[in-house]
Amino acid sequence: MGGASDFRFNYLPPYWFVGTDTINYVVELAGPVHASPATGHYYEVVSAPGICWSDAQAAAAARTYQGMRGYLVTITTAAESKFLKRFGGNRWIGASDEAVEGDWRWKTGPEAGQLFWRGGPTGAALAYSNWSPAQPDDFRNQWRPEGEDYAMQYSGSGLWNDLSDCADGSTIDGYIVEYGGLDACTPVLYAVGTITIAVPSYSGLFLTADDTAAPSPALSQPGSKPRPTPAPATSGCR
Repeated sequence: MGGASDFRFNYLPPYWFVGTDTINYVVELAGPVHASPATGHYYEVVSAPGICWSDAQAAAAARTYQGMRGYLVTITTAAESKFLKRFGGNRWIGASDEAVEGDWRWKTGPEAGQLFWRGGPTGAALAYSNWSPAQPDDFRNQWRPEGEDYAMQYSGSGLWNDLSDCADGSTIDGYIVEYGGLDACTPVLYAVGTITIAVPSYSGLFLTADDTAAPSPALSQPGSKPRPTPAPATSGCR
């Protein structure tokens, strides 16, 4: 974007695949913050092993990106959850039932105060949730006498669990910051594009694609160069 270098990648069809394949991609600013076209928001995974939820909430609120205020992430759709789980790590998210046991609310972001779950493991979903089986269980023992009132996302699966404020006895790798939705303007700082590749016969060879040519991506033959054209990014607001 804005004078960034052209890019090129190799495409290897699945074994014995014949047909067309469509690849969607996002062009974004370099750095640790990643754009999600599905939400129009931006996400930053922060490494902070052992950080408490309350400290993560404060730290996220102190961060900014391109003029936008940060907050501990709120995950409100399956698409958003899928986008985030690829980053890995056991990380805090912005949900808690500290006010009323069993009433799980988003405590951060534009959704602050929204009740999305009521009850324990067999409770009722009032909006999107992604609890791990048998969670949230408000587990109590000698390390967690007050129970578990704060939500985190598991590495790999993207499922949620409840833990005590400092995750006593469990591993926390950090937290996820979300930017967008709190301010009057959430700028569009990314572009999206699509490449369609045709494989008329199985060759076992790589296909190469780059972003340097004509306005419309063309179907390719083995060894040709389909050239994607991303939609232009704008500085407008969502």
